Amino acid sequence: IIEPASGNLRQGPGGISGIDCGHHPCGVSIDQVTGFASFTQLVLHTPSPLYVFKFSAFLVDPDSRLIYEWVYISPPIDNMPPAPILTSAIFSSSFAFIILSFNRPTNM
Repeated sequence: IIEPASGNLRQGPGGISGIDCGHHPCGVSIDQVTGFASFTQLVLHTPSPLYVFKFSAFLVDPDSRLIYEWVYISPPIDNMPPAPILTSAIFSSSFAFIILSFNRPTNM
């Protein structure tokens, strides 16, 4: 994780018990046929609209045996949960207050 500094990324089942990618490298093998690597079971514990990730790999040229570093820095990734949806608004019988209901608990 490049940003945010307070970000917490873990890899593994359940997230909390997985590898802390801030202290240990998190990685997977590159599929030799497709050239892709699939990261599964990644858990971001701190919501943020500004996550930026750095992916890197060391590749060996089979002919020259030179080692190349490949680096990709992602654009910002939004990890914020969707906002609650207002499901109803009811006025009290005296019109002194209004009762708002949302589709999930909220502090809004």
